[in-house]
Order: sequence, then C-alpha cells, then structure tokens
Amino acid sequence: MRYSTRCLSLLFLHIILIFSSCYKSSTINNNPKLKNDFQVIDSLMIAGNSDTAKKMLDATRGKLDKSNPLIVYYYRMKADGYYHNRPLMIRYADSAIAFFNNNNLAEKYPDAYLQALIIKGDISMVLKQYNLALRYYAKGKLLLSDGSCDDGILDTKIAGIYYSQKNYLLAAQYWKLDYQRLGACTTRTQQKLFYLRQAALNSIGVAYERAGITDSAAYYYKRIWH
Repeated sequence: MRYSTRCLSLLFLHIILIFSSCYKSSTINNNPKLKNDFQVIDSLMIAGNSDTAKKMLDATRGKLDKSNPLIVYYYRMKADGYYHNRPLMIRYADSAIAFFNNNNLAEKYPDAYLQALIIKGDISMVLKQYNLALRYYAKGKLLLSDGSCDDGILDTKIAGIYYSQKNYLLAAQYWKLDYQRLGACTTRTQQKLFYLRQAALNSIGVAYERAGITDSAAYYYKRIWH
C-alpha cells in the first residue's frame, strides 16, 4: 500500500509522544509556578527541545519536597527521559510507585497514582513483560471510573502491547478508543491534541494494514489528511 512508509513513521511518532510526554493539569498541589513549569517542560518535549526540557526538569527537583505529590510527575518525566537506559528508567519508575507505599495517598491523589501506574506499565512493556504491563494499565483504568482522566493514554498503550504481539485487530480497537477519548478531559494543548489524534488515526490504519484489511487501512489513512 502506498501509504506504508510514511504511516509507519507516524506510528513511531505516536509511540514517542506517548512515552515522552505525561503532564496534565491537576488539583493535587496549589503551587501554580510548579504546575506551569511542568506544562512548559511538556511543551518543550513536544517541540523537540529535549535538552532545554531536561535542564528545566532537573531545576524543578530542588523545589519539590518528597511529600509533594507533584514529585511523581517529576519521577515519571525522568523515567521517560531514560527510555534507552533501563536501569535508570526502572529507578525512577520505582520511585514514582514508592510514593504510594501508604495506600491512603493513592486514594488521596488518584491522578498522581495513575501516572505512577502508567510508568510502571511502561517499563514492564520495555522489558517485554506484557502481561505485567497490562495489569498496571488495567489498574490504571479502574481509577478512571473514579473521575481521573488519561485522555486515551491507557488505551493507546494497551493497543501497543497487542500490536507488539501481532494481535492487530485488537490493537486497532484500542486505538479507536484512544481516538475517541483524546481531548475528552481537555487537559492537553491543541498542538499535542492535533498530533495525537492524527497519530491515532494512522495507528489504526497501520494495524488494519498489518492485519491484511487494506480497505479499512486506506479509510483511516485518508482521514489523517482530511
């Protein structure tokens, strides 16, 4: 199919965006300066200014007390930045989940707990421990019924697991859920929302193409450009 090369590139962009960006607005802390810093870091990562983003992220650490739930976002961003360094990625992912050793904190800060579950699922996926990753993501989805919001992040991560296992039709179904959820919580910038929605459509197309259902693949590829 003539779309394949470019669309596979967009699939990789989808994966990069999901792994490299995590911040969303939250009511867990009343420090507007820190919240703004995380939003700026997130935008810098999306724009490809990773060096500046990393320096700014490191600068936030001194402003964060270990009891501040925003530190979970710091740990997750650090873990994302060490995607190709597994020991450090594991270290920061473990730090994120360790914040919730007291179960009451998970109940008190469900949005931050969701971030910790996601990064633990991510490192499990990197290690190809797919069943463990699915358990972390499934636990995260339970939080959504309590009002937390993920803007489709969990659905696209689950889709990625099924795609890795060559279960392309099931992957396509989860990417469809991802597309439907994107923007539902209005926690993302318009720039990120645009890229993620386009990438979701592309991922659906790639999954259908790999499954040999070329007419459905073409339908979703065309929707990217309209």
